[in-house]
Parts: sequence; C-alpha cells; structure tokens
Amino acid sequence: MDKGILNKWLKAGYMEQKQLFPTDKGTPQGSVISPTLANMVLDGLELAIKEGHD
Repeated sequence: MDKGILNKWLKAGYMEQKQLFPTDKGTPQGSVISPTLANMVLDGLELAIKEGHD
C-alpha cells in the first residue's frame, strides 16, 4: 500500500450521526483499516524473518 494514501486514510477521521470526528492518533475501533494494517505488519514481519534466516 502507498504510505501517502495510508497516512491520508489514518488522518481522514470518521463520521458518526452525521458528525465528523478527527483521528489524530490511532484508528477508530472497528475501523476497516485495522485488517489492512495488520496484514501490512505481518507481511513485513514475515519478510524480516526470512531475511534473517538467509
């Protein structure tokens, strides 16, 4: 994933009852980005482990 797009996604905030709430830190609970971030971390971890064993 493009890190610039990821950064914008994280800073976009969230809507609840037609009101926009900013997200300065972290991600809103239940956000659809959470699985994306988890996959990015796990992919990087897998690569780091493979490189460490070569």
